[in-house]
Amino acid sequence: MDDYALQSELEAMAGNAGMSMTNDEGQTAEGIGKTMARWQKLFKLEPDDAVERIMEHRQDLTRMRMSDDHWETVRNEAESHGHDRESYEYELELQKKRALLPDLMSVAGGPADDRMTYLVELSGPLATRSDVQRAAGLEHEPALVKGRNVEDERRVYLCCIDGKAKMAILTWATGYRRRPFPRYASLSQLLLNPSGNLEVKEDPVAIPCIRRGRVSIRDQTFRSDTVMPQVQTYKLNPTKLIPNSPYPLLHYPGLLADIADCNAGEVYELFTGNGWEPQWIYRYGPTQVSHYHSHAHECMAVLTGHATIRFGVADTSDDLEASTNGAAHEDGGVEIEAKAGDVFLLPAGVSHKTYRTNPPAEFKLMTPGDGHHIAADDPKKALSEIELSGFTMLGAYPKGSAWDSCSGGEHADQMQSVWDVEKPQLDPVLGDAREGIRGLWN
Repeated sequence: MDDYALQSELEAMAGNAGMSMTNDEGQTAEGIGKTMARWQKLFKLEPDDAVERIMEHRQDLTRMRMSDDHWETVRNEAESHGHDRESYEYELELQKKRALLPDLMSVAGGPADDRMTYLVELSGPLATRSDVQRAAGLEHEPALVKGRNVEDERRVYLCCIDGKAKMAILTWATGYRRRPFPRYASLSQLLLNPSGNLEVKEDPVAIPCIRRGRVSIRDQTFRSDTVMPQVQTYKLNPTKLIPNSPYPLLHYPGLLADIADCNAGEVYELFTGNGWEPQWIYRYGPTQVSHYHSHAHECMAVLTGHATIRFGVADTSDDLEASTNGAAHEDGGVEIEAKAGDVFLLPAGVSHKTYRTNPPAEFKLMTPGDGHHIAADDPKKALSEIELSGFTMLGAYPKGSAWDSCSGGEHADQMQSVWDVEKPQLDPVLGDAREGIRGLWN
């Protein structure tokens, strides 16, 4: 939607509001700008998408209407999440659609759908033809089509797939549905008919982020939506002993389980392609000393097992039992349950302590070398051949970085030097997508 169309729809919505200046509770209706902002935040929508969704919701005469008693029952909790009555009704509609997803996918995957050719843009977790091949369960890589984004003239690449592959990708996309209520967005149109017609109406798959655009191919214009992964951010303030960082800690839950099958060789290829150098795979023991890196940003990818990781605070005792299970650590920080497929992006200065690992095992460096590089002629092959056990993570750093280890207090008077470590150009997983560090580390 261009700026003119967006303005027209805003004016139309304002007109509708003018004809009915009260809401369902008999109160003066809020301005459209405030409503739009609420929907953008709750459902992770771009401005034009928010307008479309609000218009569709208000014009849907068959939509579910919540009773006054129901609203009064859930009102306090709903409003604590930022909802008003209208947006909460829309959230319930999304939940209903998600519950019906298996039936909807069966209908959409009928014989007529098998005869259709679809396009999927190569971006984010579907960044390469091999990514699409894995997600769709194809024997061979799909054909590639080149195009150009109409809005910003950037070149885009798309894969051609059939209806069966389309349904496989929709099933694969549901793997991103991990964030609890109310942080859901609905997947609008992941796949496109190259004739220019949108064959599948909204597919109600819960995913965390939508990015839209229009693509021109052979003088035809197509609408393109790409799926982006869930990203959880944590702002960790400095403590007396730990610098932490002005940049947030980033957590991509389960991302590698879908795009690289947690295969160390595949992860190596993905990271190096984005300018990050894998330097180690460690199998973690029951606990460790909390520590941070003062010269390098770090990416940790969970390959096997699960554990708890405490970020942002220092240990205050050499007694590991006391600092792990007792109170011998600074106040604050955040504890995250890590599992295979998770990716963590740690700005320089953010402390971390891994413990309660499962399956239980002894601490061990699994890669050849000293933990600062992979000592092999073919690192990808070497990583692929490692037999992993216990809770294991792969560590990577921007190319040219050398990591150190600080337990707390070393930079109490020079935290700025840690905060000034140069930001990498690309996210190790998402590349130049603004859903990664390019947009979140500002």
